Amino acid sequence: MRPEEIIVELWRGIREMREAGKTPGKVVLSPEAYRLVQFWHALLGELPDPEKDYITRHSIFSLPVYIEDGAQAHVEE
Repeated sequence: MRPEEIIVELWRGIREMREAGKTPGKVVLSPEAYRLVQFWHALLGELPDPEKDYITRHSIFSLPVYIEDGAQAHVEE
């Protein structure tokens, strides 16, 4: 998957959980997906207002990132 596709998949998961009345609690990525997203994010450069950045080293969309070998990018409660 491309990094943009990973981000879209995570956002879709967050939206679906919220629509189902659930609260998203964490993002789960494989080590490879995590590195890919972080590299892509670094290539984008810095935002003038860092508070608007939805990707940090430890979170995506303000959810903590958990890394699991072989995991598909997804969101959990």
